[in-house]
Amino acid sequence: MANQEQRAIVRSRIKRSFADRYRSAASWMARPKTVALVIVAGYVVIFIGWLFYLAVQPAVPGSTQKLFSWQRFNEDTGPFTLMWNTLVVVITFLASMPHRKWEDALRLRSSQKERIRILDNFQPSQSMIEFFDNRSIYDAILTMLYRLNDEGDHGPGKTHYNVCMLLCSPALDYCGNEKSRSPGSKQSEWGLEFRDIVEKLVAHKDIEFDICHLPVEPFSGVNALRDFISALATYTIQSEDQLKSDDAVKADAEFQTIFGSIWDRSGLVANDFANWSTDVDKKDRFHVKTHTINIPFQVVLVDSKDVMEVVVSFAGREVLEREQRRGVKGFYSSDPYVVKTFREVFRMYVESKGRIPYIPSHTSKVSDSHDAIGPHIIPGYYNKLVGPLRVLPETFSPVVGNSTKFTVWLLDKLITTGDPDDPDCWGKKVKKILDIGSGTGVLALATGAILQARFKRTDYTITAIDSCPYAQRVLRLNTTSDPRIKVNPWTLRFTANKEGEVTDAWFEDDSNQRVAIEGDFAGFDLVTGDLPFVHARKRTEKDLRFLDLDHRLHQALFWVAAQTKLLTPAGLLVTAFSSLGGPEDIAEFERHLRNNALQVIQRVEFHESGYMWMVYVLMKKPGYDAYQGKLWWKVLDAERYVQWDPKT
Repeated sequence: MANQEQRAIVRSRIKRSFADRYRSAASWMARPKTVALVIVAGYVVIFIGWLFYLAVQPAVPGSTQKLFSWQRFNEDTGPFTLMWNTLVVVITFLASMPHRKWEDALRLRSSQKERIRILDNFQPSQSMIEFFDNRSIYDAILTMLYRLNDEGDHGPGKTHYNVCMLLCSPALDYCGNEKSRSPGSKQSEWGLEFRDIVEKLVAHKDIEFDICHLPVEPFSGVNALRDFISALATYTIQSEDQLKSDDAVKADAEFQTIFGSIWDRSGLVANDFANWSTDVDKKDRFHVKTHTINIPFQVVLVDSKDVMEVVVSFAGREVLEREQRRGVKGFYSSDPYVVKTFREVFRMYVESKGRIPYIPSHTSKVSDSHDAIGPHIIPGYYNKLVGPLRVLPETFSPVVGNSTKFTVWLLDKLITTGDPDDPDCWGKKVKKILDIGSGTGVLALATGAILQARFKRTDYTITAIDSCPYAQRVLRLNTTSDPRIKVNPWTLRFTANKEGEVTDAWFEDDSNQRVAIEGDFAGFDLVTGDLPFVHARKRTEKDLRFLDLDHRLHQALFWVAAQTKLLTPAGLLVTAFSSLGGPEDIAEFERHLRNNALQVIQRVEFHESGYMWMVYVLMKKPGYDAYQGKLWWKVLDAERYVQWDPKT
């Protein structure tokens, strides 16, 4: 039996050796340089053969003069022919030159989002190992991290190692891992071993982490992490043969057990990552971001002068849902070129800013319409709720732009929702209102008119802010009809880093002094801000009506609302956005909400002019959590009931 097993092993190795050689030869033949070399060599052989043929043929039958001679070649078209052939050879070689690394990374990301077939893009080498099961991938990642931990700490100061992780779930593991258990615990704690080794590495002063994973919180009604874990739980049950019963109830119970374990642990690990990223001793070396849309594959790599390793797992949600049990599930490589390429792939996913900042055609048409109309008066707006409104070409006109009427509609529904006799009705609680970027003052006027018409109230105050001198002129004229509106010529200022992320924001008065958010200018029940939302660079001052690069004004608004006492704990922030920039732009916009701990409690969508226009109602996360998931049940008065006996 031993001899038979040995012979089987030898035969398997021989087959694998032939297969590797075949793959290597096929890969070599598929290289651009190889193809170019074959083309050039064939071209040169044909050209030389043609010259030789002409050299042996007589110019006239029976004559001793040859058809070809170097003298005739030089006198006739020889130089031109030689230059042409040289140009063909040079162009062929230039076309075969290898792509730059960022081009390889772009090609990998754009053409194979669901799964990177690395062997189709790089030559097989001794430094690459393929994996055919998920446990091997996990073991390779942990081995790489443990080896890095054993390298020792080189001391504070210069970072020697950079660890990049592109993860679907922040908790990596495989089903049945005995090491993912707390001492004395009998239950598997998904991702515990992975979390513990990361914590050990974070303690090293010479290791820097860059981590990107799917967010725990849902956005736009979609929770990408929950969807991935659902696919992972289903895949785990099927691949590990854990589904032992055909009973639908038992099958669902087994799924819920595994899903609950992975989901709970993912939330805990994500919370640990967030805490480490803000810790005074770790925040300079531990950076965490989340990717809202999707992460189709997972990457863990170590990049340094001495160590360059990467492990890639083809484990995105789409792959798991297709139950791809066969074939390569991942690989390990220590090839520096492979590591650098996946470092670039990681950077592109983490730093992706959505679409290129150009001006959409619809925005250009709206801008031209503003200029064509010129100064005008709106006699009545929104069923004559407000008016007249004076508008200058330098200000945003509600009768030309799309978003204003939708924002007014939502404010009307929001304020008037609920029983007017209920003291918890929003319309009765709203007393202090702030309108940022007020423009013509339409939102401030509409809010006041709704409170007066619905609740017969005049005990509110509205602060309207705009820094544009043209807007200040019409704003003061338009708001004379409501003495409870106070106009301030203030500016929303901010500072941003080189990536366009706002790091600080504040209000500045007309004397360039920072306005303290306290007293009368704090504790607002409602803040509105129908700000520019087209991600593009402004060309003229008029572009301020529509354009805002990197959505920095919205970022500043979110930062002030979340980091200061501008809002009350249960205060509401209302703003608008659109699909002009595509789904990536919406995801980028909502990423800023998540980064500032703002909870979307309502998003109403309107479809017009071939685009989608959204109005958001936001609340601070602590204020939303205080309702314990019952906010809309309470607001809409939809949870009261009394017992009923059908026999009576």
